[in-house]
Amino acid sequence: MRRLCLSIILLCSAAFVVWYIQTHLVEYKKVGQNTHASTPSTEQTTSSLHDTITVLEPLRHSHVLSPLVISGRARGSWFFEAVAPVTLLDAHGTILGTGTIRALQPWTTENFISFVGTLTYRPSTTPGGTLILKNDNPSGDPGREKELDIPVVFY
Repeated sequence: MRRLCLSIILLCSAAFVVWYIQTHLVEYKKVGQNTHASTPSTEQTTSSLHDTITVLEPLRHSHVLSPLVISGRARGSWFFEAVAPVTLLDAHGTILGTGTIRALQPWTTENFISFVGTLTYRPSTTPGGTLILKNDNPSGDPGREKELDIPVVFY
């Protein structure tokens, strides 16, 4: 009986290790390929708006689940009161969820600061969609609006 229990535990552990490697190694390779890129290109999987915001998670065209974790770095001017809005749309433009990203350092700077957010969204009927990050623009001036669109794939 003891030997049977030990065999089951080992088998489950081995299955978990195989699953973990298959699901996480691919993302690790994607991140590793792009972290040393010196100039933005259309081939990059990280998303950025030149010299304003860079999103590290989710990567472009990555598979996402709810809740969706969003992280990266942006200039302090992207935020107002340390937050900025995010929206997730399906392929038809239907809003699946809205939320915010939050600055992790003081936002009253022109320097880059880290941010993080979690977006819970309803299921989609389309295979993909777009995550939209907008700067918080309390002035309402259209000339100050900035937006970064990141294509994503739903599980």
